[in-house]
This record gives sequence, structure tokens and C-alpha cells, in this order.
Amino acid sequence: MSQNRVNIVNQSNHWFKIVYKSMNTRITERKIMKVKKLANIIFCFAVLLGIDSLQGEQLNIFPPISSIHKEISRDVCGKNNKTDIVEKPTIPSSFDIYNRIHRDTTYTFEYLNTLSYEELIELIVTLDWWEIEGLFEYSDDAYEFYSDTLRMHVLFDAVEERGNTYTLDDELGIGVLVEVIRSGFYLAFYYDDLNFLRDFDFMDNTIPGMDAISNNPNFGFGTDAQTEVVKAFGLYQGIGMSSIHSLTKSAVVFEDFYQNFESYIDDWDKSNAIYYLGNGVYYSLYTYSYHFNPEDTEFYNEVDSLFNAIANIGLYGTITDQNEWLLNNAVWWDARIGLYDDEAIVVQFLTDVVQLYGEWTGPSLEAIEMLCWLYDCEFADGTPIDEGEIWQSVHDWLLPNRTTYDDETIIFKTGDGVTPEKIETLYWAMKEARAQFHRVSLNDIPLEESNPDDSLIAVIYNSPADYTYNNFLYGLGTNNGGIYIESWGTFFTYERTPQESIYTLEDLFRHEFSHYLQGRYLVPGMWGQDPIYDNQRLTWFEEGGAEFLAGSSRLNGIQTRLTMVENIAGNEADRMTLAEVVNATYGNWEFYTYGFAFFDYMYKYRMDMLLEMVEFVKTGDGDSFDILMDEIANSDELNDLYQAHMDSLKANQNNFTDPVTSSLYFEEIENIPIEDIINEISSISQIQNISSETYLSSDHNLLSINGDITLETNNDSDSLWLAMNSNLNNVLASLDEINWNGYNTVNGWFSNPELNTNNQWVYRLDFQCKTSNDLFVT
Repeated sequence: MSQNRVNIVNQSNHWFKIVYKSMNTRITERKIMKVKKLANIIFCFAVLLGIDSLQGEQLNIFPPISSIHKEISRDVCGKNNKTDIVEKPTIPSSFDIYNRIHRDTTYTFEYLNTLSYEELIELIVTLDWWEIEGLFEYSDDAYEFYSDTLRMHVLFDAVEERGNTYTLDDELGIGVLVEVIRSGFYLAFYYDDLNFLRDFDFMDNTIPGMDAISNNPNFGFGTDAQTEVVKAFGLYQGIGMSSIHSLTKSAVVFEDFYQNFESYIDDWDKSNAIYYLGNGVYYSLYTYSYHFNPEDTEFYNEVDSLFNAIANIGLYGTITDQNEWLLNNAVWWDARIGLYDDEAIVVQFLTDVVQLYGEWTGPSLEAIEMLCWLYDCEFADGTPIDEGEIWQSVHDWLLPNRTTYDDETIIFKTGDGVTPEKIETLYWAMKEARAQFHRVSLNDIPLEESNPDDSLIAVIYNSPADYTYNNFLYGLGTNNGGIYIESWGTFFTYERTPQESIYTLEDLFRHEFSHYLQGRYLVPGMWGQDPIYDNQRLTWFEEGGAEFLAGSSRLNGIQTRLTMVENIAGNEADRMTLAEVVNATYGNWEFYTYGFAFFDYMYKYRMDMLLEMVEFVKTGDGDSFDILMDEIANSDELNDLYQAHMDSLKANQNNFTDPVTSSLYFEEIENIPIEDIINEISSISQIQNISSETYLSSDHNLLSINGDITLETNNDSDSLWLAMNSNLNNVLASLDEINWNGYNTVNGWFSNPELNTNNQWVYRLDFQCKTSNDLFVT
């Protein structure tokens, strides 16, 4: 699923929270979101399969639902800029996958632009969507492709033609045609030069194809080809348009699914198709509801059959691990579709859901949230809903424990299954990641004061199942491994077993804490709001950097992580190039791995380049950052070295491990005078102008010591960095040899270099170690 986040990961919907007080009145805002130039919303780890994020003041406030999110993994973490969000319910993790990187042939937009319209269609219908490189990614070639309105009309016509003629056994390439078209509308949402595609009159060109598909006698579930067409049909509506005819035909498919619920729910393809169909029908109607009063549209009182068919699924009656995702989504879809129906009918449906499934179940909480968001926060009989009391009850049930550290600047809110030992492990993992981060960033002073991230809250659920309630409690998508919301200073994740994730909780925590550090000490402004974030220029930098920093250690710098090396493809042809890495955007999750590999390469061989990047980011110099990225992308020599580095990593894969926090942190610390600790550290490190501070926790204190060190040499920046890094590692190793076990917990960093009046570089050195909570600075 990297700052005011919702990371996705898997993904994030930023919605206007609106309430329809009456179907006879204009929509009024219940909760107002300030929609300025918000940056793209991530899902690390927080991105739902159909994201709806906001960027720019454009015609349709929600982007088309993009298939890039099929690639999101529950193992991915992310970072986001959170405002008021109500996320779609989660779906089975098996829907997240599809990362098809092993391919013999791909077709670029540069090549597609050379084809005649006829040649283009003849080629596209023979492909799978992943064989077209750059779908849902902006480029000059993509702009050339989609700005040709004649080409777009040819694509629309191709869907309509094949919609009329597909058979039981051949979907005739409808699926890939729809993906190519949707990619254009998706890019049009984020890039002004394609925004004309999103004019309603132009979007209407999709409707003939939808009507043709749904009017074909072969429309519906049955063969694999038919199921694929249903999925494509739903995705096509997800652009934001539909017709009464197509919505009515969709109702027939939902009714068929309901009649065959027990067999279809276990059929991956049919379940996947019904999910995309539900997303499509709700999204098309909800797009209209933003621009028009539902009463004034052709759809008002014309979608009863669709509403009722989905309601039947929502009221199926028995919750299982296999079907809860669909019950939750049915409630979510119908709450929005119901804006075009009699409000009393919708409220009765949502009330019935609560009565049927009982308190604290997924469908019931979804219904309560919808009643209080879109309607009057009352049940059908007029009984008011105390959503706040329900929220508190669910919160206390799932997150009963609270643990604080460092004068309550670090707060853990956890389930009762998250052990104290695990919490303490994560606390010390944070110290290791912070120390190495400050070394690389050369800064330990917050870029802005009095932000929400002055303290950090870590919310950790007992399990992936419990984590799904994060949707109700905090309005965040849960189809991700974890997510950090910078505007809250809060990180959300869950405990997991090896069967549930290839990453441990500590792996994910280190990654997300790195995002916290990036937002506080490295990147100006809240996530997505400073110009440095424009055009997703920092996407690879933040996510690759977080994967890299997750390998932080106390004594040995930033270690190469085994899990990351295992993810690297053995064959160079199956890997990303440097040009692809530094231009990566959310949606192609390979860049987490290959961004990590580039950081690993720079850390070992090109510290000068890494420090240059860091400086451009810290100062918000996006233009210089872009120039450097262009130089990297166009350097064949550098790419060859990068690929050779990955060859070496794969050859030595068995020599790497994943970070594990040392058990030495958990030992009871012998009580010695603090003055002795300060004197020992200052003597070995040779720091001057010493100061110290103690931070209190329930079972220990954290002693922080800092001072200055002056370098006699005035070499280039990377040589100075390497010298400081080596010197500090030697200091920590020397402290380890002293007969006091508190020295086995010392983390250290150097930062904030300045030239003094003698033209010498002065660095600040910081040390932190665990002490007995009986000790205080005197």
C-alpha cells in the first residue's frame, strides 16, 4: 500500500461527504472537504481496487476506477494525505494480484501511435492488457495516443461492434479494448491536457458500446468468455457513464448471482466480475449525483430493479469468511444507488441489514455508516443512531490497550493479541530506523513545527480480519498491509502470520515508520501538498527509500534485506530499468522492489548521487530533482551498473537476512550514574558542546546525548559522509565492549553539517540509549 496518507496502499477514496436530507431538495454538504490541488492518493499499503482520489478542480471530482489497482497487494504499505474519507469495503485478497512482469513481448504507446486505426484494433484485440506497456501511466506518447479523438472514436466503435457480436466462447477482445479506453479517462482526470476527454458529451460515446454488450443475447454469467464480458462491462461503466438500459440489464446479472449465490461466491472469476460490475453501476450513478440533483436526472425512480437485485445480495442472510466482502459491498453500492430511489426504501434496506446481521458485524457497521453519512442517521422507525457510541464500543473491543513511550510522544493502540514484547520490539526498531535515516538525510530537525506528527500513534490490530474494521473506525481502505496518514501522525496495520503475509509486522512497521520520518524531516509540507510532490516525482523515491530504510541496523548501517532480494527477477529482461524506476507511479508495484535496489546501489557505490537527491528533496527543488532523474533515466552506463548490482544481489541471495531487533534491548539495565554514561560517550566520540535529555517511558528511560564534532578535512560531501559513517560505527562498536549493558542499546547518527568560521565542517552527533527508569539527568 508513503504523508498525509491513505498509502494505499491498497488504495484511497477521497469523497465529498454529503447527505441527502430529502429527495425533494438539493444535495447539501454534510462534511465539507477542501478540494485544492491535492496530490495523488496512495494506497500502500492503502489503495482499494477501485480508487477514487482527488487531484485538481476538474469536471468530475472522482477519477475513473482504474485497473492498476488490481495489482495492489496486502503486503504493500503506503502513505497518504487524509482528509474526510469513506472507503469502499475490502475485498478478498485474491482479487489484488495479477502482477504480470514475465512477458516476452510488450507494445508501447510509441509503437501503437505508428499504426493505422484499423491496424491498431486488429492488434489490441489479440493482446492481454498487461502486454501494453504504460497503461494508466502518463507519457508524451500516451498523450499523443489519447489526444487523437478520432482514434478514441475508433476504440468506442470497436467496443460497440464487438459488443453486438461476441459469442459464448469468444469475447472478441472487449476486455482489453475497455482497458485501453479507461486508461485514457483515468489519465484525463490527473492531467489537464487530456481533461477534454472528461467532458460529459465526450464520455457519452461509451454508452453505445455498453448498450450493445448488454443487449447481446449472450450477456450474463455462463462461460468464461461471458464472465469476462460482464467484468469488462462493469469496468466500462466505471468510467463514469451509463444508461437506463445498461443499468437495467445489470440488474439481471445481479439477480442471477443471487439465485446462484452459493456456487458463484466460490467462483473467483464470477465473484471478481460481480465486484467490478457493482463498482461500475454505483460509480456511474454517483458521478451524476455529484453534478446533478438525482431527482433531475433520467435515472430517478428508474433503477428500482438494480437496487432490489443488489439488496437481495446484501440481505443474503448468512455471513461467512468467503462472502462477507460481497455483503459489505452490496450495502455500500446500494446506499449510493438509493439516492435515485425513494429515501424511505433505502433507509428500510439499511435498517434491515442491521437487524439481520446484528451489532459489530461488517454489513451492519457498513449500513450504520451509510445511514449517518448519506441519510439522516436514523433507522427506518425514526430511532436516532448514536454513531459515536457505536464507534467507541467497536474501538474499545478491537483496540483495548494503550502503551506510551518517550514522554508520550510515541503511542501504541493495540489489540489484546499484540503482546507487550512485540510492542517493545517495534519501539526499538523505530530507534534503529531513525538513526540510519538521520544519517542519510543529514537532518534531525523537523521541517515544520507544531504538526500532527509531533507525536506518532501506531494502531495495530490483532489480525487481518480485525483490520477490516479500520474502514468503519477510521474511514480507511483495508486492502493493504498498512498505511500512514501524515495529517493525523498515525500509522495503521495489523499482526500477521507467515501464511497471511510474506512480510512480518516488524518489516511493515519499519517501512511505515520510514514514511513518518520522510514526512517530518525530509519532504516539505504535508504529503501531496507541496509542489515537490507534483507529477508523482517522489513516488519511487519515497517507497523505494522506505523499503531500503527498513533494513536499518544499530551497528551495521542499512542492511540489504533478503525479502527484497528474493523479489528481484533473476533475468534482467524481467526487471525494471532505471528509466522505469525513476518514472514509476502508483499502480505498478514492482517499483517498490526495484526502487529499493537502486537505493541499495547508491548507498554502496554512489553516495554522492543519493546525497544530491536528498538535498533537492529537502529544499523542495523539484526542477533540479527532475533534471537529475532525466540524467539517470538516460544513462545506459548507470543502468548497466544497476543491473549488474542486482545480478550480484541475486548471486549472493543466501547471504542476506531480514532485520530482526536484538533481544539485548529487552534486558534490565544496570543502574549507573548518568554522568558516567555521558562522560564515556563524549570521551570515545570526541564530541564537544554536550547536552543531554531524558525521555520517560513506563519501564525504562531513554537517554539522549548530543554534541558537535569538527572535521579537519574539507573533502567532497560523499567522502565526508563515508568518513563520518565509518567513525560513528567504530564509536558504537567501542561502546559495545564496555562492561555496562546499556551500551548495547546505543543508536547514533550524525546530521546538520555546517561550515564554521575556519571553513571546517561541523557535524552534530546524537546518541540514544536505554537506561533504568530510576535514573534522571542531574
